[in-house]
Amino acid sequence: MVHKPVNIEAILPHRLPMLMISSVLSRDESAIHCQTIIDEHNPFLDGDILPGFVCLELVAQASGIFLGMGDSENEGVKAADSGAIVSVKNMIVKPKEIIEGMVMDVQSYFLGGNQSAAMFSGTVLLDGCAVFETKVTVALFDEGVL
Repeated sequence: MVHKPVNIEAILPHRLPMLMISSVLSRDESAIHCQTIIDEHNPFLDGDILPGFVCLELVAQASGIFLGMGDSENEGVKAADSGAIVSVKNMIVKPKEIIEGMVMDVQSYFLGGNQSAAMFSGTVLLDGCAVFETKVTVALFDEGVL
């Protein structure tokens, strides 16, 4: 469980406008629950509508935060230089208009792996209803590793 604010920029290599997770609401040994607010600086906005496939990036960022927080809930965490979506399975995008100003919940459940690479089951919710679901493998690595 997260009791204090999480410095997301200390964990992910992303910076605005690509940093799309606004806050971490909770985290335990098997899952993370984050929130995002779709703002005018989001690079994927098409007019004021966000394409549903962008939810894949939201799940990947939440999963990366889960990995980066480790077991210490952000104590002494160093950001990875880079990260990547390694695989995507069973992606479902449900038609829903996502517009600027909306608040979305991002849930990511750890399925297995280690601090460098792991598989997650992710869901993005809008008003409590799932608008996106997937299984994703993400990897964090230092620059020059690939």
